Amino acid sequence: MKAGSAIAAALLFATAASAQVWRSDQGDGSYRNPVLYADYPDPDIIRVGRDYYFASTTFANTPGITILHSRDLVNWTITSHLVARLEGRPQYDLVGGNAYRKGLYASSLRYHAGTYYLANTPVGQNTRIWYARDVRGPWRYHELDRQAFDPGLFIEPDGRAYLATASTADGTITLLTLDRALAHVTASRKIHYIKGAEGSKLLRRGDYYYLFNALPPRLALSVSRSRSLFGPWETRDQIDDTTGGHQGALVDLPDGRWFGFVMEDSGAIGRMTNISPVFWRDDWPIWGTPAAPGRVPRQAAKPIAGHRFAEPATSDDFGG
Repeated sequence: MKAGSAIAAALLFATAASAQVWRSDQGDGSYRNPVLYADYPDPDIIRVGRDYYFASTTFANTPGITILHSRDLVNWTITSHLVARLEGRPQYDLVGGNAYRKGLYASSLRYHAGTYYLANTPVGQNTRIWYARDVRGPWRYHELDRQAFDPGLFIEPDGRAYLATASTADGTITLLTLDRALAHVTASRKIHYIKGAEGSKLLRRGDYYYLFNALPPRLALSVSRSRSLFGPWETRDQIDDTTGGHQGALVDLPDGRWFGFVMEDSGAIGRMTNISPVFWRDDWPIWGTPAAPGRVPRQAAKPIAGHRFAEPATSDDFGG
């Protein structure tokens, strides 16, 4: 091939490749879903001041539990990981078998009084409450005396802490009360039942507590509300994979608005995260906008304007 032809072919390839790159931030004040065109499953997002942090499942991959950072809920970069390697099972090191289907699944990330907390239940092991003063670590943990499936950590302003847990096989939602150090379970109480529920997330707004649950058999998301953590709860369906996703919750903005985050099964790509405006009607959260309620928009105004395009690293030269 002549030099000129080679250069033209290279430019054509580069143009075709760049045309395929997904960018959520459209550069005109809007974004399109998904905000991460990659497998970042089981999202849990919190706000600390003007910063947003996103914890995502890594299964048996290491480093374990990816934590991303954003200033606008659209442009994300990897800020840290929870652990450098998996521990507690010899099969992680291919001793006596393998642990390919084990590892670190859905977590819940919270911040209270200068400390970050992350609840996670390594498959087949007891739940751990990780804690760090800096989201980049180092992280240490307390190990509880039981397994809480997909633990949903919730901390009251006065420091009282709880874990909500449910498994699809049962659907009974149990609330575990933790001590002040988040190191021991001091009480356990069944508070609600939703057929097929798991992936519990708890938050509070005004006079109500809100409990979000994934419903994997239906690829749907429900929300329940109560004036007490111990119930009684009333439940409504929210959205599903045909209207936006099936596991997630809400996060507030500094100006009082709320946005939702949810994952959507996307075949070979994995489970991708969508971000949606949320409005309130009679103290119930409604995904989408008043003009198009009950669904996650494919494109919308960015939650927070003025931040540049950013994305997690998509390659590595393994130089460090």
